[in-house]
Amino acid sequence: MLYRVARGIVRFVLFRWFRITVEGIHHLPEDGPAILVSNHVNYLDPLVMGVVFERPLHFMAKAELFEFRPLGWLLRRLYAFPVRRGEADRGAIRHALKVLADGHVLAMFPEGTRSHTGVLQDFQRGATMLALRSGAPVVPMVLLGAADALAGGRKVPRRVPLTVRIGPPLRFENGHGGPAVTAARDRLRAAMAALAPHGAHCESRPPTGSPND
Repeated sequence: MLYRVARGIVRFVLFRWFRITVEGIHHLPEDGPAILVSNHVNYLDPLVMGVVFERPLHFMAKAELFEFRPLGWLLRRLYAFPVRRGEADRGAIRHALKVLADGHVLAMFPEGTRSHTGVLQDFQRGATMLALRSGAPVVPMVLLGAADALAGGRKVPRRVPLTVRIGPPLRFENGHGGPAVTAARDRLRAAMAALAPHGAHCESRPPTGSPND
């Protein structure tokens, strides 16, 4: 109930502040487990993801956010759960696998942290490890324009166009060992880079020094 109310409020605000275009929404399965992955540049990313998709999203969020009890209480009721970064957090892995086993959508940022340049960073292996262990499809997406909205350290975003571009689901079925996870991770990053208009550069403008400047 709280998720639905919060989503409605945030959706009302975002769709009136930004001009949001969504491409490929049909790629997210209407039911059953799925892992939705996106690039990550700032706080707009999870907000836009949450309002674009009708199905509730279960986000992994850094454990530090849950240390302030009122915020932790709220995040848990919005289906977020903590993960300790920089280590194999077995509790978070078990929770993520249960989310998928129960037929829900797990939302992740495979870079592991924000990109301050708009360029896709190296991916962590968590998303593809969970995909291999659960058999759930991975749906790649990129959010374009969020970096422009908060450029220059702005706190209040500029009213810029935002584009959500979603690609076809990927399935990884070639084993569970380290090489299989690494190969799947590289395939996922390539799929997300292909969704960006300037390769791995996930801003609405081409990077400085490109032939399109």
